[in-house]
Amino acid sequence: MDGARQKLPDVGHVVVYRLLPKDAPVHPERLWRGRVEKVYSGADCIEVTVLEEGYEGLTEIVMSSQLVYIDP
Repeated sequence: MDGARQKLPDVGHVVVYRLLPKDAPVHPERLWRGRVEKVYSGADCIEVTVLEEGYEGLTEIVMSSQLVYIDP
C-alpha cells in the first residue's frame, strides 16, 4: 500500500501489517494479521484485534503506513 494516502479498511476487514521499528520487533519483516475493530480516519490509523496464534485477542493501533494489504 505505497504511495499517496490510502483509504483505510472498513470494520470487519482483515489486514496484514508490519510492526513499526520503534516497537523493536525481533523479526522486522514478519507479517501480522488483525481484524479491524475501529477506524480513526482523522488520525489515519485503525484498531485491530490480533489474529496470530499466541497473540489472539490482543488489540493494537496500526497506522496506515504499516499496512501491507487488506483482505475484505
